[in-house]
Amino acid sequence: CGLPWAEIEKEFEDYWKQYDYSGIKPAKISPEGEPNIEINAEEIIVLIWDLGDKYHFDVRLSPEAKGGAVLFNDSSYNQDAAYRSALFVEHHPQEKYNGEWFGLCFSPEEIGLYDYLCDKLQAKYIPSLSPHGDLLNPETRTLQFILEKSAVIPADLKKLSARIVER
Repeated sequence: CGLPWAEIEKEFEDYWKQYDYSGIKPAKISPEGEPNIEINAEEIIVLIWDLGDKYHFDVRLSPEAKGGAVLFNDSSYNQDAAYRSALFVEHHPQEKYNGEWFGLCFSPEEIGLYDYLCDKLQAKYIPSLSPHGDLLNPETRTLQFILEKSAVIPADLKKLSARIVER
């Protein structure tokens, strides 16, 4: 009586895959055409394609880069000058907080989207906890992933200013 291990494993994998992502999932191929947004830093280049209901990200890391973050800001938002984000300070202790709305922190080990105005996690993807695999293409040192707009993005990225913070 009982099921063979291979069948149990297959059923668990099917069960695991039925749940939707938290708004971030890996991607294997870059979209065709030019990206809508390109952000450059010394060791990192971030390319973003607007695909309608989601954004596709290619994060190109130099051999020396371990990870970083894209910090997005909305200059039209009038924030209290006294506000300081505790989460921002925790993530970027060497950086001055300038009212950044949210940050997309990335490394080969994880991707996280954080709302710094509310000090909360919006979405997270950790390859080691997912049956869907790695984010990093080791040959090109590129992280490729999709960010669902409806689940996690509070604004049109093309209307926000952005900068990269390297780790």
